[in-house]
Order: sequence, then C-alpha cells, then structure tokens
Amino acid sequence: MFTKQFLEIFGITVRQLIVFGWNNDLKTLIVLRRNHKIVVVIFGLSLFNTAYILGQTIRFKLAGDLNHFSFMFFALHAMIGYTLCIWILAVSPRELGSSYNSVILYGTKFRDKWWSYPNSDVEATFDKILVPISRLAVWILNFCFIWSMLLISAEHPMHIPNIFKSNSIPFFIVYLIYAAYFISLIWLWGNLIKTIFLIMSALLVILFPSLSQEFRLSKSSTKKRRFRCSSELVKYPGNISIEYRSLQIILNQMCDGFGLLFPIINALFGQAAVSVGYLLIVVGMDVLSSIIFLYGISCIVLFWSVMLTGLGSLQNVSKKCIEFWKIDTQLWENTRDRKYMGKFRKSCKPLSVGYPGVMKISHTTVLKFVQGIVRGLFRTILSLKRRQAR
Repeated sequence: MFTKQFLEIFGITVRQLIVFGWNNDLKTLIVLRRNHKIVVVIFGLSLFNTAYILGQTIRFKLAGDLNHFSFMFFALHAMIGYTLCIWILAVSPRELGSSYNSVILYGTKFRDKWWSYPNSDVEATFDKILVPISRLAVWILNFCFIWSMLLISAEHPMHIPNIFKSNSIPFFIVYLIYAAYFISLIWLWGNLIKTIFLIMSALLVILFPSLSQEFRLSKSSTKKRRFRCSSELVKYPGNISIEYRSLQIILNQMCDGFGLLFPIINALFGQAAVSVGYLLIVVGMDVLSSIIFLYGISCIVLFWSVMLTGLGSLQNVSKKCIEFWKIDTQLWENTRDRKYMGKFRKSCKPLSVGYPGVMKISHTTVLKFVQGIVRGLFRTILSLKRRQAR
C-alpha cells in the first residue's frame, strides 16, 4: 500500500515533529525522550499563554472594546487549538507513534502481499495520485504556518511581552524568548496536522478502490481497476476477513490515538471562520490585512472540508461493500466458504473515523460544518445589529 516515495515524504515530515525520529531501514517511528521534554515545556508555556489570552479577552469584553475583543476572541480559539494539538504530543506520543507505525506496517504488508505480482503498475499509480496531493497539502499547511506568524506582532495585546513597557530592555528579553516559543508551537501544530493528513490520505487513496472493487468477488466491468490486487485476495474469504478486520483495528487505534482532535479542530476551525468573517464584515480592516485573513481562512476551510468529505465517504463506501458481500456470498463454489462469508458479513460494521461517543465523521459532517459557519456568522451580525438598535 505505501510506496518508498510516499514513505520518504512522510519520514521527512514526521521528523519535523521533534518528538519523533524516523528509522529509514525499518520504516518506523521512534520516540525521542530528550526532545519529548522540550515538547512538554512548550505545552506548559502554551497553557499559560492560553490563560493569559483568556484574561485579556475577558478584560476587553468588560471594557466594551469590541475591536480588540473580536481579535482576542479569534486568537483565543487559535491558541486553544494549538495547545490541544501539543497536548497529544506531550501526553501520548507513544500512542500516536504506535498508530502511525500500525498503518505503515499494514500498508507495507498489503503492498508486498497483494500488489507484488508480475507486470503490476499499482505502486506507480499510487505515487501518481498521492504524491501531488501530499505536496499540495503540505504547501497549503505551510502557508497556514506563515499566516499564523502574523499573530506574532510584538505590539498586539495578545502577547505576554506587552505586560512590560514597549521598547524597554525587559520587553526585548522576554520577547526573544516568547517569539522562539511561539514559533516552535505553531511549527509543531502545523507538522502534526501534516502527518495526520498524509497518513489518512494514503489510507483513503487505497481504501476506496479496495472496498468498491478489490474486496468483492464480482468486479464491475465498467470501472477501471487502477489498484488491481492479486487474484489470490478474493480466492478465499478468509483473506478478505483478515484485511477488513485489520482495517477496523487500525482505524480504532488511530481514533484512540488522535481521534479527539477531529471534533476539537472541527469546532475551532468553524469558530475561526466565523470570527474572521466578523472581523472583515463588521469591524473592518485595511485592504492588505483583509486579503491576508480572507485567503488564510479560505485555505483552512477548504483543507478541512476536503478532509471531512474524504473521511465521511469512507463510511458510505464500506457500507456498500458489506451490502455487495450479500450478493457475492453465492459466488463461492465451496459451501463452507459461503457460510463463512455470510457469518462474517453479518458481523461487520461500516468503517468510520472520529472519536467514540463524541463525533463520527459521515457524509453529512462537511455540510454541518459549512452550515455552522454560515449560521454563526449571520447570528453574530444580527446580534450586533440588535445591540446597536438598542
């Protein structure tokens, strides 16, 4: 499933998380204990920074300064998002690394077992599709990193150094330390999102064609099989059951490792879009700032919408695959195989991603995300107009 070119891209990205190292020979992640202490320190500072921004937000709210309050409210949501992502790296790096290693190991075994047949061009097709997607996503997230650097403006009250008098020696000393911490914080956040996107994209690129065609005994004659697997895969129903159960275990492990980020990021990105819309429409900004904020939030919303669309489609595709197994059960010649596949099909549930008991990503999640942004923006504008009317 995972080719050498993709693993090179993933290895370069994951090493930038500081807390992880990459073993080129074994193609696995390792936790670096020394660097983990640095991440813990950054996490502690981010907690203090979040508390400081919360205090500033409340102060501007009580003072009736809507301009500063609006930006501080946006900065508070951004800071909460950064802190929670660093929390995953600081508290449970082993669980996160283990989930990544499980996906990589499964992908490598799948490639060696079902793609390594004579005249197979599946690996080339995989690279042709996934590598451009990976590079585009990395470029967008790199821009988001640069966009976030705009928040580092020394004069903005969201930053801790401003408790000192501007242009004083204590201000410059604290600002140098603070700038190094803040850049490291955003750097870790951006690279964590990159690794999650890369690993999930690699799974989806192969899961969609596998579930729609390769895991079925009856193939569609109208669809081109770009990810053709060895005929041995569907020769015995036990092969299909092993692969499907493996995918269920891996997805459950990934959801336990970083699934909590999905509902949190979904809420924070939605609120960030509403806050930026409020800043642009109601508060007003200069032309350059308006273009930067509009372009930045558009990239974020587009990226997250594409992510939700892909993950939500997984549930539908796997559900259809299970339904087709009811038809395919009669195509096995062996009675024992037919009974085995019939019992296995009844025990299967559609594949899904999210966090147990909080959020399960489906095909309607992206619609709710966009609707939430539109409704939130209209409610904010209407509530402001009511206040002005009073």
